[in-house]
Amino acid sequence: MGKTNIDKLMELKQLYEQGILTKEEMEVEKQKILGTASVTPEPKTSQTIEQQPPTEVEESADDSLDEPDIPFFEKYKGFVLGGIAIVLIVAGIAFAPKIISHTNSVPETDNPIALSDTPLILKGKIDEKIGFTMSLRCKGNEVEGTEHYDSQKSDANVLIKGTIENGRLILREYDNGVESGKFDGSVDDVSYIGTFTNSKGKNMSFTAKVLSEADIAKEEEAIKKVSEKGTLLANVDGKIYYLAKAKSDKMYDAEGENCGKLYIYNISDGTTTYENIHIPSGEPYTIDNYKYRDHKITFVLYDAGRNGFGVGNYCTEVSQYNIKTGRWKDIAEGCAKAEFIDNNRKIKITTAEITNYDEAAAAYEYKYDYSDTIIDL
Repeated sequence: MGKTNIDKLMELKQLYEQGILTKEEMEVEKQKILGTASVTPEPKTSQTIEQQPPTEVEESADDSLDEPDIPFFEKYKGFVLGGIAIVLIVAGIAFAPKIISHTNSVPETDNPIALSDTPLILKGKIDEKIGFTMSLRCKGNEVEGTEHYDSQKSDANVLIKGTIENGRLILREYDNGVESGKFDGSVDDVSYIGTFTNSKGKNMSFTAKVLSEADIAKEEEAIKKVSEKGTLLANVDGKIYYLAKAKSDKMYDAEGENCGKLYIYNISDGTTTYENIHIPSGEPYTIDNYKYRDHKITFVLYDAGRNGFGVGNYCTEVSQYNIKTGRWKDIAEGCAKAEFIDNNRKIKITTAEITNYDEAAAAYEYKYDYSDTIIDL
């Protein structure tokens, strides 16, 4: 079909759309243009006009001229709905693993020590005096484990439970099912610091270090190593303070190559240094007793050689080493007796004063007036 025929068909369509030609008239003229029939127009009737089957070209022309305007969505609804379904299926496949993972995982929290199944070790002191060690496990915001106080037997543990959120860790300890204390403080991957409230409502500060199982294993190995060399006095701030053993397991001489020294073992690098034990009078003494409390080691020193007729009234001295400052302090010099009391929180110093010094002809005739002094450690 040439271009001229196409132009004629377009003009014919315009005449039909303008109402100049009826549909029947337009069909007759179209047949003439296409050369397929020579039919004269018939009068209009209410009956349907019988036509010959259109050719393939005619059918195409009829579709372009007579097909009513159909909305886009109605015309392509099947394609649109099918496309949406495909998009939804693809999106579902892409996001399904994330949705499942989110459902099965613990809630995300601002938790600096959320170690899941890995144990968390907290080692510290309440009021700088009461040592404790906690072994905890974190799961999301929930924390649970056991706590052991240094003053208790090795198998004496209490249950501890709590929560952590935004760097704040709250732990409650339970002794035989009864709440016996509460820790409330801030925690990070290095330390846990805050306030402890006991069962009587008394508030005390506490500090603790955050350790790993590897740290604990290294510390235990260091303690074992030190115990083979001497007697451990204190384990604090990554250092172990100990005395070297003398010939007698219970005697620590103030003289000798390995004695008379306070040894300090550094756990981190394995080095050992020492401090000479300070004796107030400067006389050779043995270590009769010792206690560690609040970063201080207090030594009771005894010199049997000074006993004589004084019946030990001047042969006891007390010296104290401060771990924080590295300094020694003389607490008592030449006293009659010194003993630790009040669960090692204090020391009682007994001094003696001669009451008949002028009347006595010799030391064995001396009479004494004793007095006690209580000193907090």
